[in-house]
Amino acid sequence: SQMTHPLMAMPAEILRGGNFAAMWAASTYYANYIAPPGMRSTMIAFLNAMYQGLGQSTGALLGGALVDKLGSIQASYRVYAGLDSVAFVVFAVILMRNRHYNTGMDDDDA
Repeated sequence: SQMTHPLMAMPAEILRGGNFAAMWAASTYYANYIAPPGMRSTMIAFLNAMYQGLGQSTGALLGGALVDKLGSIQASYRVYAGLDSVAFVVFAVILMRNRHYNTGMDDDDA
């Protein structure tokens, strides 16, 4: 929310590209891992529907409502940055508490 020129967003967009690739690779790997025999394609389609369909449409609706309520994109950005920070801390705590559990996932299962 402090950017004064659109090109200042380029480093963040480059990071977003790498993060999205890593998230999608991990998501498809896990969906493939938990799919019952013969249902891998269905599980990947379900993952895609949840992310592309439900996730993006819900995000657009809630984001638009937040911008409408707060009156500016900058204020909405700050709210989302705070929510993302809280989600990161919660996720990190959950990961640290559960790091001793073995997931049982092997590279041979992919």
